[in-house]
Amino acid sequence: EFAVPKDILKNQDSYEKISKLSKQTNANLVLGSLVNTKEIHPDGRVSIWDSAFVFSRNGTLHGRYDSIMPFPFENDFISGDNLPIFEIDAGRFGITICYEGLYNTIYKQYSKSDVHFFISIANNEPVHDPHAMHTSSLFTRLRAAENRKYLIRATNTGITQVVNPYGKVIAKLKPNKEGILLTEIYLR
Repeated sequence: EFAVPKDILKNQDSYEKISKLSKQTNANLVLGSLVNTKEIHPDGRVSIWDSAFVFSRNGTLHGRYDSIMPFPFENDFISGDNLPIFEIDAGRFGITICYEGLYNTIYKQYSKSDVHFFISIANNEPVHDPHAMHTSSLFTRLRAAENRKYLIRATNTGITQVVNPYGKVIAKLKPNKEGILLTEIYLR
């Protein structure tokens, strides 16, 4: 969430860098960005979608998800209206963003659509208490176990982890540490 602090749809330089990175690394990329809408408030503020973008290995934009349950105390965020299923060579997956991880509603809908795994992105930068970060990461385990699917959680400062369908953490990074998390997941 907010990995790219600019609207990548309106910032060609950012868009091209991400596209190039996915090509150079031969990797599908999922990252968060804010998207400005055309809705303007009376005080001049612009409404924003909290979005996740999926780039294919060949550098093309595969799709976008706009959070349907954005953080309720952020006045400028507006809700998206659809739950896209993304299909890449690794399988079908659904995306959740930050606050949505607290509730099983979205995960259940994705499970009914027969996704193979989930990806959850979160901006935990405002959370400085390690206990709060840990508590937040527990929801990842719960959602994976409830839906019997792998869940990959990527955060900027919180706990990045991969959880198996039984709720067991199989790989993780420590909070507030940069790193790359590599592990294998076994899809049914």
